[in-house]
Amino acid sequence: MVKYCPKCGAEIKREDAQFCDKCGKSLRVKKVNTSRGKSTNKRKRVIVVALILIVAVAGFICYESFFAEHLKTVNIGVASFNCSDDLNFTMGEIGEGYVRYQDQSDSYLVKVWDFSQTSFSYEEGLSLANEAVQDCPSYYVDGILIYNSTANVGEHVGDARFITFIEDSGKNMQAQISTPTPEDTVLIAKSFKFLA
Repeated sequence: MVKYCPKCGAEIKREDAQFCDKCGKSLRVKKVNTSRGKSTNKRKRVIVVALILIVAVAGFICYESFFAEHLKTVNIGVASFNCSDDLNFTMGEIGEGYVRYQDQSDSYLVKVWDFSQTSFSYEEGLSLANEAVQDCPSYYVDGILIYNSTANVGEHVGDARFITFIEDSGKNMQAQISTPTPEDTVLIAKSFKFLA
């Protein structure tokens, strides 16, 4: 078989020649390193996966920082519940058998009755606490019965209030939760626990 120089096209006369006699071009055949190509592809895949992970982690951090609802647990002595991180509940009015807790704007209220500490029986206390609210329109949100009412005292008179009741007959206790949104009422109600 006749070989020719790939550079100048001169005929190569010797079978074992390593250089072209006319132009001096090397005639050695370079071996293709297939393992290098595989490692380059593998490296590219690792870089792509690393970039995807970095973007995913950055996305999660952004979501947590800007969009996720930040919650805290509030302990009011007789009960605990979760609420938005920006709410601060303090003890307000104390009446016969109940204590009222409110946030700094007086828009979020948690009123707790301990009927074992009053002259009312548990049944009398429940009807007394629920009487006014039960006339309001009601519906279920995430399994919690919500009464759609309006604030009737203080600087928020006429503002929307979404109310629900949490009861523990074994402890003779009841709580009334009132917030400006049904979502906040449900959030507090679902996490509400009597501690006494």
